[in-house]
Amino acid sequence: MTDFVVCFDTETTGLDVQHDSIIQLSLVKFDSRTFEETEALDWYILPSCPFTIDPAAEAVHHITQAKLEQEGVSLKSIYPQLMAFTSGCDILSYNGNGFDVRILYYNLLREGLSFDFDKHIFYDAYIIETARTSRKLGDVYRRYYGHDFEDAHNSLADVRATIAVFKAQNENRTSDEEIHRPEFDFVSVDGFLALKDGNFVFAQGKYKGKTIAQIARTDTSYLDWVCKNCAAPTRQYITEQRHPKKSKGTIPRKQEQMSKPKQEQMSKPKKVVNPTAPTQMSLF
Repeated sequence: MTDFVVCFDTETTGLDVQHDSIIQLSLVKFDSRTFEETEALDWYILPSCPFTIDPAAEAVHHITQAKLEQEGVSLKSIYPQLMAFTSGCDILSYNGNGFDVRILYYNLLREGLSFDFDKHIFYDAYIIETARTSRKLGDVYRRYYGHDFEDAHNSLADVRATIAVFKAQNENRTSDEEIHRPEFDFVSVDGFLALKDGNFVFAQGKYKGKTIAQIARTDTSYLDWVCKNCAAPTRQYITEQRHPKKSKGTIPRKQEQMSKPKQEQMSKPKKVVNPTAPTQMSLF
């Protein structure tokens, strides 16, 4: 773990990682040895494209369109600060590997921006709790500290609660393996494919752990469905695996060599702590 870790959280217009927009982005940097907060950034984000806030989402975070028009800044304007703040740091979130990381990827992509995901290790305090009882952030926080934290579903408050939970998890873990060993070596940003023991397999769903070749022999309609819903790099890789003779070339199996079209030249997370997308954010 790096000396300093950045924990982040988002509030959004909805739950569609490819099409919804981030409307609050909060980051807190803390010392990984003492868990003391050293710096914080918090913005309301005014999307650059036309948007509406899902009423169900607004009922949770209480962020209105009027508030964004008054206080919001553009994602592009705070991008230099975001990059400088996270440089050289591991990244922590709560339920972020299944949602926040991915919606940040697509929001940056829409602005023509990128983030060097492969320069960071991503920790997800939600995943660490999967073997324990309730996984809601408020319940987990209460279990460790005996009381609720204030202002839940404000992304800055959620960030600070996540750091507190991660601190307690580190203090109570039985081994380093519980925190650091990932289920997969790498997961594609859209959550469909994962690298395991040198082979790309499906990261979740009814064919979790199966290779494309295995599914191509039994359920081609499933691969067709995935190709309609996945990101372009995943679609290209699946197509080349299904029709190797028709493709212009094969994509190397190693994650760092997985090619992308020019409009999606963004590197993907190199390491993710058990990156399987949480149930409520599942693409399947």
